[in-house]
Amino acid sequence: MNQWTKIKINKNENSVYDFSLFNSFGEEIRRFNFSGSEYTLTRDGLQNGIYFYVIWDNEGTRFTGKLIIQ
Repeated sequence: MNQWTKIKINKNENSVYDFSLFNSFGEEIRRFNFSGSEYTLTRDGLQNGIYFYVIWDNEGTRFTGKLIIQ
């Protein structure tokens, strides 16, 4: 990711998701909700580095991943 990236989830388009972004020290640095199957995440001051995210849907399903900002 440079300035923005799209998060796409291939599941129910009507779901509501909780998104948490963590730095490499495990500190939560962003948290927000979104609905639908796609969200555009903007850099908004995040420093270069490796971040980890967790997304929960309203059914309790958890998705995890890594985000690299350059």
